[in-house]
Amino acid sequence: MHLGIPYNSAGAYRMFGRIAEWLSYHSMAESVQLAKTHGPFPLFGQSAYVDGKLPFAGDDYPYHEWEHRATLD
Repeated sequence: MHLGIPYNSAGAYRMFGRIAEWLSYHSMAESVQLAKTHGPFPLFGQSAYVDGKLPFAGDDYPYHEWEHRATLD
């Protein structure tokens, strides 16, 4: 509201997408650092990560398909 972007607009959806991407990216980057320090989480071998997927509810894309939509590396 303070940015003057109508909530239900294309601009708002783009902004929400970029915010969600930023949060996801940095949480995954931190998870990688934790795994380097402490090892992978116990069920890593049984997770979707092993198949190169990003296991987020409603966004079960293989990484190579998701990557082209991302603005962060």
